[in-house]
Parts: sequence; structure tokens; C-alpha cells
Amino acid sequence: MEWKDLKEVLKIYKEGIETGMATFETIVPSEQVWDERHHATLRFVAEEHNRVVGWIGISPVSTRAVYYGVGEVSVYISSDSKGKGIASKLFKILIEESEKAGFWTLQSSIFAINTSSIQLHKKMGFRVVGTREKIAQLKGECLVLGKVECVQIDEEIYAGNYKIAINKWRPLASLAGDFAGLMPSFSYGQKGR
Repeated sequence: MEWKDLKEVLKIYKEGIETGMATFETIVPSEQVWDERHHATLRFVAEEHNRVVGWIGISPVSTRAVYYGVGEVSVYISSDSKGKGIASKLFKILIEESEKAGFWTLQSSIFAINTSSIQLHKKMGFRVVGTREKIAQLKGECLVLGKVECVQIDEEIYAGNYKIAINKWRPLASLAGDFAGLMPSFSYGQKGR
């Protein structure tokens, strides 16, 4: 993504705001504010005919050093370009590049009513890890958010009868297409189960 793309990125973000189910934000930020809120290199756009039709980026989840490898994913596609597989392609790039940059967990907070976004994240290997109620308000109303994440698994270790998976992306071969996906297989359970 280049600075020149931000005008169109913010136009697409405005479309998302107007749906009422993509973000709690009600005002489009300035280019500078948007730039400051997102990782400097982990932001990508999709273009068709020299026009930005979608974007994806990572924001930090915390300023605390212990969370440097955890990112909040945002993905927005222009209303006239949805259903073309653009978001999946953007996700593939983001996941690959975030791993190279040292990220071990990607997460998103998605309105429970935004089922298409939840399905997209699941397709890309994310899993629903919880629901947050009354976390924020949109136009005076508290909405329910689903929390999804994709973790990296390096190895599985056993502690007594418990298996603990540690940090590494695990491909999920059953997903179709040019991207095998990621298996969010962080587990804590009895060995053999």
C-alpha cells in the first residue's frame, strides 16, 4: 500500500461504516490518523483497473512489549467488488507477510451479525474463540462481537496427561483453492483426545 492509496482505502472504509456492521467507528479518520493506527508494512490493497477495490491491514492490540506479535486484522472490500475472492487473496498475503514479520497471533473482532466476515475468517483458518457483550456502543446500542483468532503452532509438548501446542502455523489441507489455509490448533486437553 502506498500513501496515494489512502484516499480510496478510506472511501472503502466509509462504505463499511455505513453498513452499521463492520466497525463501531462512525467517522472516517484522516489519512494521517489511519496511517498511525496501522502497522507500517503489514497493509495491502487489491486493485482492479488501477482502482483500489479492497484493503487489509494489521493494528497493534496493545502497546505492551509482550504483545508485539499479536495483531488485529481489518479487511474491507468495496461494495461493488465483493464475492470475487479478493479478501481471501489479501488474507493470504497478510498471513504470509505477518509471519515473516514475527507475528504469532492474528485476531479480529467481528459483529455477530456480520456472518460473511465470520465465514471468511473461518475459511482462512481462524476460529471463534469467544463472544464479547457490551464491549462498545454504536449509536447508543451495545452490540455483540465475536472474537476470532489464528495462532501459530511451533510444537506440541506434553505435560503429564496434557498436550500443549506452542506457536507455529499449521496448514489445513482440506481447504480448496490456491491457499491451504491455517489450522488454528492451539489446544489444551488430555493426551490422546
